[in-house]
Amino acid sequence: MAKHAHTQWTSYWLQPKVLALAAVLLVLLLASYRNSAPVLLAQWLSPDYQYAFFVLPFCIYLLWLRRDLMPTEAPTGSWWGLAFLAVWAVLRLASAAILFVLLDPFALVFFFAGFALLLGGWAALRWAWPAIVFMFFMVPLPGRLAGMLAVHLQQIAAAASTYAIQTLGIPAARIGTQVYLSGQETPLDVEYACSGLRMLMLFFAICVGASFVLRQSPLWERIVIVASAVPIAILSNVFRISLTAAMYHMNLGEIAHKFFHDFSGLLMMPFGMAVLWGEITLLRMIVIEPTSRRGPISEEVYRRR
Repeated sequence: MAKHAHTQWTSYWLQPKVLALAAVLLVLLLASYRNSAPVLLAQWLSPDYQYAFFVLPFCIYLLWLRRDLMPTEAPTGSWWGLAFLAVWAVLRLASAAILFVLLDPFALVFFFAGFALLLGGWAALRWAWPAIVFMFFMVPLPGRLAGMLAVHLQQIAAAASTYAIQTLGIPAARIGTQVYLSGQETPLDVEYACSGLRMLMLFFAICVGASFVLRQSPLWERIVIVASAVPIAILSNVFRISLTAAMYHMNLGEIAHKFFHDFSGLLMMPFGMAVLWGEITLLRMIVIEPTSRRGPISEEVYRRR
């Protein structure tokens, strides 16, 4: 049945009229973004949003991963797709009118939702919706919101790192976002770039992606994984700052300075991934899902055995 369904879908998408409509929509998309593409590219090349280049490949992977959920009925397009495309067009016009370029990637989500709905109908949209939702991570945060988050993350990272450093037995005190270490004249400054905003956005994308990949897991487990993005990002940043403070305490000032500004960001990713893997493992150890629907054995049956 699944093979027959895939054959139906393949033959449907290879129809000349479907290919022509898809080509027209994609040409319209490329023509619409020809002027704003350099601005979007500059946003994605910034250190905080470089992960955006991996969003589309991961969306394709999600579609492949959910290939067993492709509808068994013959595909039929829906005119409701035009409504999503209309929203996309309005967002594109608004972006050009008020020069708010962040609406451009946000509009992409509505375009691909309309694309799937117009060509493949509601069945195609139900199959592809995780990949379409994940495209939201191509949207950079508005500058004001990013600034507010970064300020709060700076304060949280500085305060939590001070406690962690003190727990390691290193005398430390905090003034604002500066951590003063015993024997060090220059404080360890948790700057804007070190606030952990980059890790927060990255781990949100990773945790949401993990919740889509682990689609066989219970809903509550996937919600916990998504919600853990914030503490994992903060913990990774605290680990980086605390490790740098320990280097300064061991009189490795030059190495610590280079590590804090150049190499520590590379360490935060595997550390955070290890924490996420440990969390998923722990969740599966805490709750054991029943493997059988049979009820408990009665006392009479047990005695007969």
